[in-house]
Amino acid sequence: MILSNSSPELKSTDRSLLERAGLSESEADAPEENGKDCVVCQNGTVNWVLLPCRHTCLCDGCVRYFQRCPMCRQFVQESFALRGQREHDRDRLKTL
Repeated sequence: MILSNSSPELKSTDRSLLERAGLSESEADAPEENGKDCVVCQNGTVNWVLLPCRHTCLCDGCVRYFQRCPMCRQFVQESFALRGQREHDRDRLKTL
């Protein structure tokens, strides 16, 4: 889950980002559960929401190379990770 157990301010920020992307908290967990692969490299797990188009299609490795969404070609004004790298690594270790 994207919402952290730390401060209320961080929880509010996380919720705000999810709302701006048009996602609910339960949808934020979807990439790991669905095993979606990055549309560019086809290897990495999708972890980034691109705004304003709201496409969730890039992994941590590919997101830095795109100024336009690879799905709709709209300019990316902002983006955010659904899961932090530490959470991703911790969950990956659990499955091994």
